[in-house]
Amino acid sequence: MIDGGSTEGTIETVTQNADRIVHFVSELDEGIYDVMNKEVTMAFGDIIGILNSDDFYSHSDVLTDVVKEFYLDSDVDMVLGNEDFVMPKDLETSIRLYSSIRLYSSTHFSS
Repeated sequence: MIDGGSTEGTIETVTQNADRIVHFVSELDEGIYDVMNKEVTMAFGDIIGILNSDDFYSHSDVLTDVVKEFYLDSDVDMVLGNEDFVMPKDLETSIRLYSSIRLYSSTHFSS
C-alpha cells in the first residue's frame, strides 16, 4: 500500500490493521500514476490488480472470475472489466459507463 503523505488518518488505519498489510510506504508522490507505477514495481505474485480508494468491485466473485480467466488460458496477459461510475449516495444508479469491449476490440491481435 502506498500513501501520498495524506493527513486524513491513513497511517492510523494502517497501524491498526498492520497484521493484514504486507508493505506500506508513506511519502510524497507525483500523482496517481506515479503511485500506480510504484505499486506495480513493489508487487509480487502472478496477478497484479489495482483498486483505488474510492473504487469497489460490483460483486463478491469478481476476483474469482479474474483468476479463472488466467487459469483457463495461459496466453492471457490482462483481464479488463467495465468501469461504471455511480453516485456516492446511490451506488445502484449508473451515471457513466466505460465499456472494456471497445478497448479490447481495438487492441486484440490474432497470432
